[in-house]
Amino acid sequence: MVVTAAKREYFRELVRQDQKQKENERLEAMLLEGLNSGTATAMTTQYWEDVRQAVQERLTKRKQQYQG
Repeated sequence: MVVTAAKREYFRELVRQDQKQKENERLEAMLLEGLNSGTATAMTTQYWEDVRQAVQERLTKRKQQYQG
C-alpha cells in the first residue's frame, strides 16, 4: 500500500482534531468541577493580603529550616 503525503497529512489532521477535542472535554470537565466545588470565595483585597502573608510566612519558615 502506498501512503501519499496527502494521506499522511489527512491522518495527522484527524489526530490533531482528536487531541483538540479531548483537550476541550478535559477543560470543560475541570470547569464544571470548579463550579461544583462548593461556595465561592470572594477575591477581596483582604483575601489577597492574607494569601501573601501566608506565603511569606511559609517562605520564612523554609529559609529558617535550611539555615539552621
